[in-house]
Amino acid sequence: MLSHTELCRRFPALRVPESFEGMVERDAGLVIPERAVGALAVLASRRGAELHAREPVVEWAADRTGVRVRTDRGEYRGQSLILAGGPWSAKLCRGLGVEIGITRQVLGWVQPLKAGLFDLGRFPCWAIERDDGSLYYGFPELPWHPGFKTALHAKGAPCDPDSLDRSATAADEAEFRQGLRLHLPDADGPLLSMGVCMYDNSPDSHFILDRHPSHPNVIVATGFSGHGFKFAPVIGEALADLAADGSSPLPIGFLGLQRFAGGNP
Repeated sequence: MLSHTELCRRFPALRVPESFEGMVERDAGLVIPERAVGALAVLASRRGAELHAREPVVEWAADRTGVRVRTDRGEYRGQSLILAGGPWSAKLCRGLGVEIGITRQVLGWVQPLKAGLFDLGRFPCWAIERDDGSLYYGFPELPWHPGFKTALHAKGAPCDPDSLDRSATAADEAEFRQGLRLHLPDADGPLLSMGVCMYDNSPDSHFILDRHPSHPNVIVATGFSGHGFKFAPVIGEALADLAADGSSPLPIGFLGLQRFAGGNP
């Protein structure tokens, strides 16, 4: 833990109120999504997985004899099915008894006003809590990607993944600009780019890993609420256990649907 004085001394580019304290997690790091997804896909294919890309699911069905999935290219049958649809989960995972809210989220990359101050190895991955519990957050400048990345971790506007507006606006920029102006003024430089993604939000913003209430041979992975990617390897292990063995030795019970009993219909 760092006092306000220690925090500002260690990271002089940071501006936070005197009432703030800091926490440095020494074992933390960052994961580059494109490299990680590519590595996982290569390893899976080498172990016998058959990868299908750009093949939308049309419908799925399950009964005691097995499961069936129909896509725009064909039909597949198996003993069990894992639904991990990300922002399409609200459409794929019907009948859970809880609402999965899909929201539009914006990311920004800016050119800092002071070169080198926010480079990887000099400035950390960071998050600053706001009064409402949401977070301004960002990542240092990476050698292979221009710009200092920042965003607001809070539920954005509800959206439909099949008609998402991916054109970022001045209002979108203003959302993360405020965090730079308040806390990282030396990073508040010209805009380089913006991106639009989606969150699949559970009611409590924690993951949902469980069997479908109506289909024991269907496993659901959803509600990652914008912070699930970094857990992909262990989530994949748990889902494989559930699909292949019926249970997992990993402590995933707290992520089950039962915690919402009596909650959202």
